[in-house]
Amino acid sequence: LRGESSRKGADLLDSSGDPDTSKTAASWFGACIFLIVAATILRSFFL
Repeated sequence: LRGESSRKGADLLDSSGDPDTSKTAASWFGACIFLIVAATILRSFFL
């Protein structure tokens, strides 16, 4: 268990091109876009 979590941390730190790493990056990218869009919509409601 500990070795698996440390391997995941290493994957997050250096982008070795694993499908898991790219999936994590894509999910972070989508989350950032969603936050920006949600903030813009909320601001348009309250202004």
